[in-house]
Amino acid sequence: MKWASEIVWILAFAAASPAATHAASQARNDPPPGFEAFARVDLPNGLRTLIGKPLRTALFSEVLLVAHAGTGTPASHQEEVAHIAAQALTTGQRSADLPPVRVEMARLGVSPEFTVGREVAVFRFAVPTVNTLEFLRLLADVLNRHTLPGEVWQDAIDRRAQELTGEQSDAWQRATSELTGMVWMTSAAQPVVRPVSLRSGSVDITTLAGFWKQAYSPAKMVLSVWGDLPIDQVGPVVEHEFGRIAPANASDGLVAPPEPERRRAGSVDCLQDDSAVPAALLVGAAADVDNDRSFYAWQIAIHILGASSNSRLQRRLRTESQVVYTVEAAGVPVGARGMTLRIACQTDQVEATRKIILEELQRLTSEAVSQEELDLARALLRSRLKLDGASFRDQFYRRSLAMLGSSAVRDPVRAEPILADFTPRTLLEALGPTIRPEQASSVVISTHLESVCEGSHETKP
Repeated sequence: MKWASEIVWILAFAAASPAATHAASQARNDPPPGFEAFARVDLPNGLRTLIGKPLRTALFSEVLLVAHAGTGTPASHQEEVAHIAAQALTTGQRSADLPPVRVEMARLGVSPEFTVGREVAVFRFAVPTVNTLEFLRLLADVLNRHTLPGEVWQDAIDRRAQELTGEQSDAWQRATSELTGMVWMTSAAQPVVRPVSLRSGSVDITTLAGFWKQAYSPAKMVLSVWGDLPIDQVGPVVEHEFGRIAPANASDGLVAPPEPERRRAGSVDCLQDDSAVPAALLVGAAADVDNDRSFYAWQIAIHILGASSNSRLQRRLRTESQVVYTVEAAGVPVGARGMTLRIACQTDQVEATRKIILEELQRLTSEAVSQEELDLARALLRSRLKLDGASFRDQFYRRSLAMLGSSAVRDPVRAEPILADFTPRTLLEALGPTIRPEQASSVVISTHLESVCEGSHETKP
């Protein structure tokens, strides 16, 4: 097959035949900004691939694998199944006569990392240009392991258990997980995040193997490769090596888990940690962000509240009251349509600080911001969106999500008309219906029992 940078090759199963015959359709494809050449290759087994050659020279290639294998995907059953399966990708060997996969990657100079979210598991690899093609062969072999031995699953379970131990020993991570569970619940009134113990035998290897076959099947993954190698070198290797991966059988009857629901009452929880000097305070409130307008309204509001040195909480808590050194506001996604507005700081005056934070939350949803605040927050957000839009990794990640049918894809380029349309009044109208400040919850990490922790820990709406 002749490869050309401006051609999109689409190879698909013939609809009338179950055999892996394929028909190719071609379409002109202009490279995205920053790229000299770009191509998409859809393989007969269902794997979709994106290959790019940036204009700038690079000593390393980047390989991005996005799999529909998150904690909330239909086959995951429980959160830890998705995490352990992601660990298994680089665990074990690709064959009995070869060293462990991690050793092979180290010898190739590959730097791996991965994250697991609600919808997808994302694997990122930085690879020296000279070793790119060899690494692609390695990755294809790893994905082509139809059945993983029991020792591979046990190794993956042990690695995940070590991660959980580290998370449980980190007071900030424990508090963040605790806060999410206090703000959101499943339809069964269970916290969205629950402490998990991976005791021996607590995870069913049969379930893990089933999830691996379903979630890491070619049709549920998107592979992206970009770097200094010409597309006509990378393309044939991708087509040959990854085309060998057998497609998985279609799974029927899988139902996606329900979206989390907001809790109707706020509460306070306290964690003791001898190193919490001064005490740490986290305040969280649930917001519905089921459309682009409400999502970007909250991005602006977060900047106004506490995401810059000139924010409201910085002024009140640091400059005026002098009870914190710094304070941070952030939006943490929950499910496909939710967000936790999380404010975090360290202070030796927990009760006074919490009172000010709750006041500012209430004010944000009941009073219009000033035009000056809106203009500054909008300018800061635009700068951040431009950086995101220029990131090759972000570009390929967003394309991958779109190809997997994700509902959470937001293109920074399309944000500008929405941002430009906001006025102080319309921003307030967008924020008000999406959150109830009186439902905010708090987590305190301290060496002793703070006054805010005494008595009832529930705040009725």
